[in-house]
Amino acid sequence: MAPGFLYIVAAVSAFAQVPEIGAVRETEGPRITPPQVVTAATNRPPVRARAEWDSKPPAAPKGPIPNRTRIAIHHTGNALDEAVFAIPANAPESLTTAIARLNFELGVHRKQMGWTDIAYHYIVDWEGRIWEGRPQAGPGLSVAVLGNWGRRPRSAQEADSRKKQAEGLENLLIWLSAEHRIRPASILSHRDYEETTCPGDFLTAPVRDARARIRAL
Repeated sequence: MAPGFLYIVAAVSAFAQVPEIGAVRETEGPRITPPQVVTAATNRPPVRARAEWDSKPPAAPKGPIPNRTRIAIHHTGNALDEAVFAIPANAPESLTTAIARLNFELGVHRKQMGWTDIAYHYIVDWEGRIWEGRPQAGPGLSVAVLGNWGRRPRSAQEADSRKKQAEGLENLLIWLSAEHRIRPASILSHRDYEETTCPGDFLTAPVRDARARIRAL
């Protein structure tokens, strides 16, 4: 099967409407070292504005933000170039590369999928940086991490980057859960809502660990 077709299938699955939570299916996955997290549930982690990576106004319609009730966690499904993990986080090309990747995802969602905007409200890159995605609308929030978490890291650098992503994701979820009063039980992987491989076996453990941390807070 062609790689392009696989990516389109993954993207369709990621953008699918998430139903109301009923009986959910908890999945097991390989655990990674729990990341360090913010010290209080109300701390807002740094979030880079949409305008920092997309100079045009978002195409998705804006409207009043309703009460949030759930969060779905995704991965973008496409593997990152190994070279990005070797770029120092404070180097200008690190941000430039992240911006290029976000615009690539936006282009796929608009041109290949025919959607008005990127599918995610927040995206976490390989340095753990959090980026603002589409405008918020509807009762659910969609959060994605860049890369393919359905396979093992190919190098020690990629494994280290995944720890940074898990840390950024956890900090974001802690803040969102406090900001919108979302219960930990309503913060789930995409695969817990419907039959899909998203967000990959290697992201289920960080999501589970984040829920446990939120419960403890």
